[in-house]
Formats: sequence, structure tokens, C-alpha cells
Amino acid sequence: MKKLYYIFIFCLLLSSFSADAQRQRPNPGEIEAQKTAFITNALDLSAEQAQKFWPIYNQSEKAMENIRRQQREALRQVRLGGGSISDDDAYALIENLMNWEQEMLNERKKLVANLKGVVSPQQILRLKRAEEEFKRRLLQAMQNRRKN
Repeated sequence: MKKLYYIFIFCLLLSSFSADAQRQRPNPGEIEAQKTAFITNALDLSAEQAQKFWPIYNQSEKAMENIRRQQREALRQVRLGGGSISDDDAYALIENLMNWEQEMLNERKKLVANLKGVVSPQQILRLKRAEEEFKRRLLQAMQNRRKN
């Protein structure tokens, strides 16, 4: 009986550690749902607007994420190489980074053009602020989780 008690206590402790570890890393799907709710609320989207807005926005976000992934991969390769690269490679990387920044700008312009007629110009202006605010709050929540 005493053995069973210790096994039960061990399992209970193990499950609490597991729950803490899971709380440290939020589910990406959960973050996306929170972002959707936050932006929908910040832009005060009607149901009709939201139905048209989200497919356009999600497509743009997917394209921008692909660009960000390319940037991260290029910079990761430099770090893996010890950070020392030739001048020619450095110039090529700088050129790629500038091209990716231009692609991001072009994608943002495309998003704004696609949102015209779907949402008001004021809502388009509030979008960037809402994205930045959501990111700020997410980073703050993650820092608070790490502290606790």
C-alpha cells in the first residue's frame, strides 16, 4: 500500500511538471486564435467584413512568413559558419536582406490594396497598430511566464 502511495505521489508530481512545461509554450493555434480575436476587436470588424478580411489577411501573413523564414535561414547559416564570411558573401547577404525587405513592403502594399473596399481606410490604419500591440502583449506575456 505504501508503494502505491509513493507511485501516486510521483505521478502527481510528474503531471504537475508536465503541465508547467506546457504552460511555458503556448500552442501556435491558440496564439493565432487570440490574434484573430484581438485584431477583429481592434478593427471593430462586422461579421461580413471579417468573412472577407481574414482570407486576404491570412494569405498576406503566409507570404510574409515565408519571407521571414528565408531571412532567418540565411542569418542562421551565417551564425553556423561562426559568423565569419567573405566580403563577397556579406555583400550578397546584404543584397538579399534588402530584397526581402522590399518584398515585405510590396506584400504590405498588396494587402492594403486588397483590403480596399473590404474595410474602411480607418480600419486599415488601425491594423498596423493592432498588430504591433498584439505582438507587444504577446512578448510581455511570454516574459511574465518565464519569470514565474
